[in-house]
Amino acid sequence: INRQDADLFFSFAPLLELYPGIESIPLSPDRFAVYVNERDGEILRQRGLSYLNELTQLVEYRSEGGPLFTGMIFSIREAMGLKPGNISYYSSNSTILIAVQAGMGFALLPTRMNFGCCPDNVTMIPLDLPEAEIHRALGWNRNNKNVSLRQFTEIVRGLD
Repeated sequence: INRQDADLFFSFAPLLELYPGIESIPLSPDRFAVYVNERDGEILRQRGLSYLNELTQLVEYRSEGGPLFTGMIFSIREAMGLKPGNISYYSSNSTILIAVQAGMGFALLPTRMNFGCCPDNVTMIPLDLPEAEIHRALGWNRNNKNVSLRQFTEIVRGLD
């Protein structure tokens, strides 16, 4: 966004709001979810979210969303009272899901983060917490003259 390397940006709405030169359209909201392997998912459903404190590791995604994304995960962990002993950081959501599948821990990711390719034996449990709500937006530089961009944003506006 700082370099204006793209005509449009799909990002967190609060991030785009920091840039006065960016115009944006809100997109449908999403939620964070807990991703665990099936065995831990069954126990989690029976015992509740406090069970996550017994899992030894949180596998966490570090993305281009950077501090905002990480801050959201921290807020969720705090709201849930989670104090994971170990945190492993990965830069790929597919690697995280493979680690969860192998029983290496749990992950806090948006429900749409798996792009429909959640591996076998991984359970996703959406979180019903205010901190877990994600607001996304489509943004672009107000001065952008790209005709295709204008047409695209009009189509997106029409989808509401």
